Amino acid sequence: MPCGRGRRPLRGPPRLIIEINLKNTRLFGFNTKIVKKIDKIFQPLKLNPDDSKVIFHPVDYIVFNGMKAGQMKNLILLDKAKGNKGKRLQESIQKVVEKRNYEWITLRVEDNGNIKQE
Repeated sequence: MPCGRGRRPLRGPPRLIIEINLKNTRLFGFNTKIVKKIDKIFQPLKLNPDDSKVIFHPVDYIVFNGMKAGQMKNLILLDKAKGNKGKRLQESIQKVVEKRNYEWITLRVEDNGNIKQE
């Protein structure tokens, strides 16, 4: 898909390829054993919860994997399994990503409040 001025296509589907050694790590001031019991979403996937943003719809979380460490590795759309209606939406989002049918658009808010696309 050709992109206009200020639009850059993102390349490739998001992938989860990370390894984190949590053996002697402390998160949020808690022992990792406690975190494992509390965090049923991010810890099993070895994701840092600080890298995630809750958006609820159309997916529950968007994870900027590596953002907290200062080097983003990939972008993850993270959603819980849903009923038939939600499942259709999840599948349609997955198809958009697989077909690379998305683009990057940067908007800037000027001092006077106007919004401009770069």
